[in-house]
Amino acid sequence: MGRITRNTIDRIFDAVRIEEVIGDYVQLKKSGSSFKGLSPFNNERTPSFYVVPSKQIFKDFSSGKGGSVVNFLMELEHLSYPEVLRLLAKRYNIEIEEEEGTPEEEQTASLRESLFLINEFARDFYVDRLWHTDEGRSVGLGYFKERGFEPETLRTFELGISPDTPDGLTREALSKAYKEEFLIATGLTRKSEDGRLSDLFRSRVIFPIHGLSGRVLGFGGRILKTQTKAPKYVNSPESELYHKSKVLYGLYQARKALVQNDRCLLVEGYTDVLSLHQAGIHNVVASAGTALTIEQIRLVKRLTPNLTIVYDGDPAGIRASLRGIDLALSEGLRVKVVLLPGGHDPDSFARSRSREEILAFIEGAQTDFVAFKARLLLDETGGDPIKKIEAASELVRSVALLPQPLERDVYLKEVARLTGIEERLLQAELAQALARMEREKARDAQREQDREKRQAEQSFSTSDKPPAPAPGGDTSLALVPDPSPEALLAHSPDRVLERELLRLLLNEGHRKIAVEIEQFTEDLTAQTEEVEVVRYLIEEVDLNDIEIGDPGIRALFGRIRKAFLEGREIAGAEDFLGAEDTEVAALAAELMFEPYRLSDWERKSIYVRPVDLSQLCKDLILRMIKRKVLGEIEKLNEELKKPQDEPRRQELLRLHIHLNNNVRRDIEAKLNASL
Repeated sequence: MGRITRNTIDRIFDAVRIEEVIGDYVQLKKSGSSFKGLSPFNNERTPSFYVVPSKQIFKDFSSGKGGSVVNFLMELEHLSYPEVLRLLAKRYNIEIEEEEGTPEEEQTASLRESLFLINEFARDFYVDRLWHTDEGRSVGLGYFKERGFEPETLRTFELGISPDTPDGLTREALSKAYKEEFLIATGLTRKSEDGRLSDLFRSRVIFPIHGLSGRVLGFGGRILKTQTKAPKYVNSPESELYHKSKVLYGLYQARKALVQNDRCLLVEGYTDVLSLHQAGIHNVVASAGTALTIEQIRLVKRLTPNLTIVYDGDPAGIRASLRGIDLALSEGLRVKVVLLPGGHDPDSFARSRSREEILAFIEGAQTDFVAFKARLLLDETGGDPIKKIEAASELVRSVALLPQPLERDVYLKEVARLTGIEERLLQAELAQALARMEREKARDAQREQDREKRQAEQSFSTSDKPPAPAPGGDTSLALVPDPSPEALLAHSPDRVLERELLRLLLNEGHRKIAVEIEQFTEDLTAQTEEVEVVRYLIEEVDLNDIEIGDPGIRALFGRIRKAFLEGREIAGAEDFLGAEDTEVAALAAELMFEPYRLSDWERKSIYVRPVDLSQLCKDLILRMIKRKVLGEIEKLNEELKKPQDEPRRQELLRLHIHLNNNVRRDIEAKLNASL
C-alpha cells in the first residue's frame, strides 16, 4: 500500500463537507454561521463543540481538540491519517492515486489497516457465499426468507453465510495473500496447539458489525444446524478493532435516522434491528446481548438525548437491565421504556404489524422510567414493608442521577405518589444520595488531580521552568492565575506573542497592509507599499532571526512558511488543519475559531475602536524583537558575572550598553508611539 498523492489529498479536502461528516457522529444544531453540539470526546451537558463550515474546522472547548474533519475522525475512530483519507475518499467517490512510500510508512499503514482489510475481505467472502453458492442460496437465503427478511434488508446490513467447512474462509484468505497473523488477530481464524488453522464461524449466518464510519469491526454468527451443541450465537473476540462494550449493532445504518427522529430505539438482538428497519423504522440499534455500557450510551448521546428501550416482557432480562437505565440517566439521557405484549419480541412484533401500527403502539405504550421501574420493583415486594422501603430507596437513587433539580423534584413527587411514602422522607433520602454522589465525585476528582500532579512532577523538572522576566520586560503578560508548570508555560509572554503571530497568519494572512519601504519622495516622505500580512510577518521573522520556542507553534509556523515559500495558499486545510499531528491541527483550529465578531457587539450597542491591522502586525514584530533583545541582554548579564580579560569585558559592556540604551529604547519608543 503506497502513499496517497498530494493531488488526491487536495481533491478529498475540496470535496469534504465537515458538517456532513461530523453530523453522522454528533447531533449538530445551527448557531449563526456555525453549528454546535455536545462534545463526542467528553461527557458534558452544555454544548461546547463547534463546527464552522466556512473554515472547515471543528473546535471542542471541553477537551481542547480541534482541526479538520480528518483530525476529528483520527481522534474519534482511532484511525491513522491515511486510513481517514481512504475512508473519506470512499464516501465522496474519489479515486485514490498512490505513490511509493517509505518502509516506515508502509509498516505503520499495514497494522490497523490490515485488520480492517481482513474484516472487509471476510464480509465480502460471506456475502458472496450467501448469494452465489448452492449452500448459500438453499440454506442461508432459505433461513432469511423463513424469517421474513427481504433481499434489500440483507444487502443494507451486508448479511452473509459461513461455509460448512472447518477452514473455508482461512484457506481462501491465505490463497489471496492475506497474512495468517492478521487473520488470527481479528479472531476470524483460530490456531490450535499443533498449529492447525480453523475458522471461528462455521455454518452460520453472519451479521457484520460496523463502526460509525461504516468499516467492519467484527462479526456475529447464528448457528444454522439444529442438532448441535454449539452455542446459538458466536461473536468475534475482543481485538484491536472490536470491543463489544463499545459498539451498537445497526448504529451505522441508523445514524441519520437517530438525528432526524431525535430518538433512539434500543433493542437486544440482531434480528430485532433487521425487522424494525425493514418495517420502515430506521432509528433502532441493538446492544447485541451485552448489558448496556457507558460507552454504548455515549454513542447514542452523540446523536440524540432521547432513548426508548424496547423490552420483550422477560422479567429476569428487564430486572438485569435496570443498571443500564441508571447509567443512561447519569449521562443525561431522557429514558422511556416500552414493554411489548406477551409472547412478542421486537422481531416478531415488527413482522406482524405495519410501520404505522408499530409507531402508534410505541407512542402509546412508552412509559417514563420512574413509573416503569416503580411498577417493576413494587410488584416484587409482595406487600413486605422492608422490601417496599428498599424499592423506594432504589427509586430515589435513580432520581438522584437526574442532572436538573427541577427534574428531580418532579420525579420525587411521582415516587411519593407511587410508593405512598411521604415526600419529606424521600427528600431526606434524596439529599443523602446526592451527598454520597458528591463525595464520590470529589474522591474521583482528587484521584485524577493526584495522578496528573504525579505525571507533571515526573515530566517537569526545575530546570524546565520558564525564566523570570528580564528587566524592562512585559511583566503584565507573565501574570498567571494558575501556578502549575503547564499553566506557566501556556501563559508565558513569549508564547502569547507566538500565538498572536499564528493567529494573524491563519486569519488575516491574505489581507494587505501598508508598510514603509526604503525609498523617499522629494519632500523626504517615506513611501509605502501594500503587502500581504503573510509575506510581511514571515519576512520580518526571518530577517530578524526570531526564534519560536513553543514546539507546537514552531511546527505550525513551519508549515505556513513552507506553503508561503512554495507559493501555495496558506489557508489550505490539508497543510494545517489536516496535519497528522493532532496537536498542531487542534492549535490551528483554536486560533482560527472566532466565537465573537465585532458586528455582534455592535448589535448590543457595544462599540469598540477599529483594529489597525497594519499597526497590529508591526507592534507584534517589535515586541518579538524586544523579547529577543531582552534575552540577549540577560545572556550578557550572565557573561559579565564570569571572570573576563579586560578587552573582552569592555567589548561585552559596549554591546550591553548598545542593546539596552539604544536598541531596546528605540523599540519601546516606537511601541509607545503606536498607543
